[in-house]
Amino acid sequence: MSLQACLKPEAILEWLDDSLPPEIESQFTEHLEFCSDCRNKVERLAVNDQPLGDFERQLQRLPRSSLTVDAQADYWNTSGYVDKALQLLGPTDDPAMLGRLGRFEVSGVIGSGATSFVYKALDTSLNRTVALKLLTPALSNLAASRKRFQREGRAIASVRDPHVVDVDGVESHQDL
Repeated sequence: MSLQACLKPEAILEWLDDSLPPEIESQFTEHLEFCSDCRNKVERLAVNDQPLGDFERQLQRLPRSSLTVDAQADYWNTSGYVDKALQLLGPTDDPAMLGRLGRFEVSGVIGSGATSFVYKALDTSLNRTVALKLLTPALSNLAASRKRFQREGRAIASVRDPHVVDVDGVESHQDL
């Protein structure tokens, strides 16, 4: 049974923080499948919790040439991010794979940012290729960062759009 009325922003924030009573939480999650207004509210509220405004202003001040693919490739080659991303992987028995994270066999590093690494991986339980996003070790040690990461995953999972990647889960693996 889903909610018939939309939740107020305060209640949506509680849903994002995982602090709604379980029965209302499940009803609201079901409600999101049918209510684009609430999905939009969830997206706005989840993003408003982050300092994106400052980040956007900083990007606008950068010269366009610094945002090219070549500049990004140079950054990757000199920063050691790929090496750092690979150090987080456990051993694998499959020589075609780079390593393992839980049930995921990692075949490549897609990218990285200030807060996370993104891997190309095989979900061995579903036998399908996925993108696997993992917080950096420095942030995974902070409860607030883990909570924000989970909240972002839940917010994005509520969006149904052909231009948005589906989120199939948010979980922890060891200390990551």
